[in-house]
Amino acid sequence: MTDAREQYLAAWRVFAELAHSVPAGQWDAPTPCAEWTVRALIGHVLDGAHQVQAMAGGQDLVPPTQQPQDLAQLTGPDPAAAVHRAVADLEVALGGLPADTLLHTRAGELPLQQMLGMALTEPVAHGWDLATATGQQATFDAEAVTALLAGVQQLGGQLAATGMYRPATIVDEQDPPLERLMAALGRTTG
Repeated sequence: MTDAREQYLAAWRVFAELAHSVPAGQWDAPTPCAEWTVRALIGHVLDGAHQVQAMAGGQDLVPPTQQPQDLAQLTGPDPAAAVHRAVADLEVALGGLPADTLLHTRAGELPLQQMLGMALTEPVAHGWDLATATGQQATFDAEAVTALLAGVQQLGGQLAATGMYRPATIVDEQDPPLERLMAALGRTTG
């Protein structure tokens, strides 16, 4: 699966299945993302989906939602259903766009494939966070995870310098790619 659009949508489908399997009493459970509950984490990922939909539709971008309580509000009363709606909306928004479509992003004009390659981090990384917080197993497309890992490793400490990520943690190079990716993003995987 080399197409960034398919990788992105496939990662969203995995995220949706993880959200669907969250036990009822765990919506307010803590996650590996400091200050975010499971509900706020899902709200953050939904906010990212809305940003991607806006870019795909040529709409003006709005600033991302930052406050945990505001993120939690984005899920509505049924977070799993909100995620399933987001997947359907993303499939529609991205479905008909040619791969070379230029999108207006916060980083300037980017081709659809490049933007989605970057956006892939959200459903994968936060899918791992969601699985970890709720005692589930996250299984993403190996090719997508390997591509993300290479990109994150190329950035080195630049991600941590943004303040949005913790410094990378140490892992064995023999560990599975998803575990190495999460460690490169500052997650403790052991």
